[in-house]
Amino acid sequence: DRVKKHAEMLSKEQIQQTTHCRMVYKFMEQRRESFFRSIPDTMDASLFDSNTEAFLTKCIYSRCLLSPEDAMYCARFVNMLQRIDAPRFFILQYMDRLLKVIVAALFCVTEQEVGNLGVLLHETWMTLSGWRYESIKYQNEVKRKERSHIDNPKEETTHESYAILYNTWHTSLKSALIGCLKSAEYIHQRSALTVLTAIVRIYPTRPQDGESILEHLKPLQDDSLRPDIRAMASACAAQLLKARDDGVWKELDQRALKQIMIAEQAKKDEIMKERQQRAADMAKESEDYTRKYGTDSKLWSGRRTGQNRSPLNPSAQNYSPASSLDQQQRPRDPRGDPRHRSGENRERDGSIRHTVNAPIDSRRISGSGGDQHWDRNDGRVAISLSGSTVTAAPAAAAMGRIPANSRAL
Repeated sequence: DRVKKHAEMLSKEQIQQTTHCRMVYKFMEQRRESFFRSIPDTMDASLFDSNTEAFLTKCIYSRCLLSPEDAMYCARFVNMLQRIDAPRFFILQYMDRLLKVIVAALFCVTEQEVGNLGVLLHETWMTLSGWRYESIKYQNEVKRKERSHIDNPKEETTHESYAILYNTWHTSLKSALIGCLKSAEYIHQRSALTVLTAIVRIYPTRPQDGESILEHLKPLQDDSLRPDIRAMASACAAQLLKARDDGVWKELDQRALKQIMIAEQAKKDEIMKERQQRAADMAKESEDYTRKYGTDSKLWSGRRTGQNRSPLNPSAQNYSPASSLDQQQRPRDPRGDPRHRSGENRERDGSIRHTVNAPIDSRRISGSGGDQHWDRNDGRVAISLSGSTVTAAPAAAAMGRIPANSRAL
């Protein structure tokens, strides 16, 4: 019930927002004559250029750097101006100036600002790419508008001329991205990777530029000093390859794409064979080592074979590493204090007793009760420092397992 209620609320809100957007669009279309009323309707090339730069500087660029939402709004607002055919608004010249500004800004903005520019560039390039590869769309949205000029107001831009202009923009953006990737500055490399990640599904569309970008991403994928750059470069390269295979590189011939994919698959198969060969060599080497020296159980089965000797007491019969001892067989502090494992306990009389993790096999303990023989493979030595007297005994004796008067050596 709660899900149905929220679904109904969202449907009603969608209807309200759609109605509101239509009203705003209708209002903007009615007021379009007044948007650039202060700009003289002249064919002077100098004024023609300065008007576009003023709009870009004061209205678009200063706001798009604030947040991703503002960047999206700026891109959509420009698209709306183009759809309603606002007088004295020159869309192609605006696009040309905008891309020049973005290319220069990649070297002098912060990481957050370059992310916002990536949003603006994504929306802008989506429009430019649509006009480049769909001549009918260009004719309807640009050529039939009031002014489709670049630098000369007296000349309209045909689709063939626009294709040349698009290639110029494409190469300029590629050069800026490669320049950032090759730069020794950390922020330049991160800026390029951030922008590439934002536009990878629509740029590049030319295969030669795409291959060049992939080639300059390879050194960053091996950067061991900066793992964040290495991760971003690897992710960006993977996305570029996926975009190429999905047809984003629109000028790439299908036959050439098929040959590239076959070559890459052959390279992957070769790498897989090398890995399998290395694994087989390692397995063979392990078998040879086991056949020559035996298994680990044979090396450390001193209790069964009687061949191992204690490194601290070579005269002992058997030796087992301390790590293999049963934890329950080790002596415990009767007071529940686990500090005897760290090597130090303070006795009640103020003396310090040190417990050494050294296995012993046999030790003769003498005292008033007569000679006693202590023979354990898992014993530990307890050293008691009291005044000038130094005594040593197995830890079990120190813990009270044998009479206290038999603790002195």
